[in-house]
Amino acid sequence: MKTYAFIFTLLLLLVSCSSPESKAKKAIKEELRLTLHNFKSYEPVQFGKLEVASSKFDDVPEVKLYLDMSDAFLTKSKEYSIKADIYDSEYSRDEYWKYEKVSMSLLDSAKVYLDKVESIKLHFVSKPIGWQMTHTFRANSLGGNLGIHNYIFTINQELTKVIKSEDLSAN
Repeated sequence: MKTYAFIFTLLLLLVSCSSPESKAKKAIKEELRLTLHNFKSYEPVQFGKLEVASSKFDDVPEVKLYLDMSDAFLTKSKEYSIKADIYDSEYSRDEYWKYEKVSMSLLDSAKVYLDKVESIKLHFVSKPIGWQMTHTFRANSLGGNLGIHNYIFTINQELTKVIKSEDLSAN
């Protein structure tokens, strides 16, 4: 009876102590089960090494906000610059300078936001946020075509859930 209890305890320990790599693979497969258009077509090709994932400055919410604001100001500045070019003649100098002044003001506003992004980039300190692993797999697309996909998955520190996935073939 003692041998059965010992064997049962040993089996329980082996099952509960799975490796970090297998936990990461399990989390990735669960994410793909939830996000793929046709999980039945999923066929793993290759898993990469499990590595520490660190935060990036462009993941900071303010960076995206500042870049969006800068883009908006740059777009408006370009519109006013085009309007100024229409009035670029000796007969309509006043209109030209009016639109050119607004264009320059919008460029200055865009520069303010770009400077804020540079400041964040300069002072950013990366911190570990979990783990990451690359994964190559075959699966059907929405159109039903079988293709190879290459992703990098960021997994939480407990290796239980994917917190971010990035399609490497899109770059």
